[in-house]
Amino acid sequence: MAANLELEVGDIQGRIDTLVLANQVMWELLSEKLGVTEAELIEKMGQIDLRDGKRDGKISTGNLKECPSCGHKVRKQRANCYWCGKDLLVSSHFGG
Repeated sequence: MAANLELEVGDIQGRIDTLVLANQVMWELLSEKLGVTEAELIEKMGQIDLRDGKRDGKISTGNLKECPSCGHKVRKQRANCYWCGKDLLVSSHFGG
């Protein structure tokens, strides 16, 4: 049992290491090729973090739904789509 857990933890750590490396590569490419600044990156991270209504450093998908107009994921509580502006409120639970 402990050996299996140790293998799983090692696998997860390997995946995290790969994600960290990939993120560093993407950041350096964005910075070098497009001139994106660290301030812009931090601002965008804050915007994405707040899409679920909480500034917690996480992306929560359990509180999201798909916009019927553009297909982007938005918070279930939003009155309109963050991306295209489509009205997302249902006027009645009975189709009215």
